[in-house]
Amino acid sequence: MIYLFSGLGADHRVFQFLDLKDYPTKTIEWVLPFPSETLELYAQRLIHEQIQQKDNLILIGVSFGGIVVTEVAKILKPRRVILISSVKNKHELPIYYRWIGMLQLDRWIPARWLLTPTLLTYYSFGVRSKQEIDLLNDILRNTDPIFLKWAIRQILTWQSIQKIENLVHIHGDKDRILPYKYTRNTIPIHAGGHLMIIRQVTQINAFISKLI
Repeated sequence: MIYLFSGLGADHRVFQFLDLKDYPTKTIEWVLPFPSETLELYAQRLIHEQIQQKDNLILIGVSFGGIVVTEVAKILKPRRVILISSVKNKHELPIYYRWIGMLQLDRWIPARWLLTPTLLTYYSFGVRSKQEIDLLNDILRNTDPIFLKWAIRQILTWQSIQKIENLVHIHGDKDRILPYKYTRNTIPIHAGGHLMIIRQVTQINAFISKLI
């Protein structure tokens, strides 16, 4: 069974271009966090509520979904973990993210600013085509602001350093949200931005077919 974890606010549509038709899959649905719920406890709740099959698993996570996947993998010990446009541990986050987290500057940024598409948003995500822009706009429009603020706080304060077994990390070398230069032991995708799962999906599919 393959469980799919999308990025912030995204749903199954972000995986629509992956060639997984020959495999049973389920997209994990983001649920609102409880007050003061940690990322570790949130991962446990997702397992309890949405992951019925716990043997011979493959977990695929994109962006924030990849961070959650690593926490799930610590508990379930899956057969394969695949991260796309994500990070494996706190050391792969840009240091300025950690500074923002320590200073709690994110608490002063209104969610509506982050959910309003701008040219800077498109640049950061590396989107250019109408298809990419429309999908990103739709993702932002459907993102719950409470979940967004909580998830950003979890990213900025993430302390995990544990190595995850059977993990493969695919990352675009032009990713502006989670820069490639901070990652280690990755499969690079040339000219891949943060939403490369759309534009460079042919290359990603080739790697995934070998991994699973």
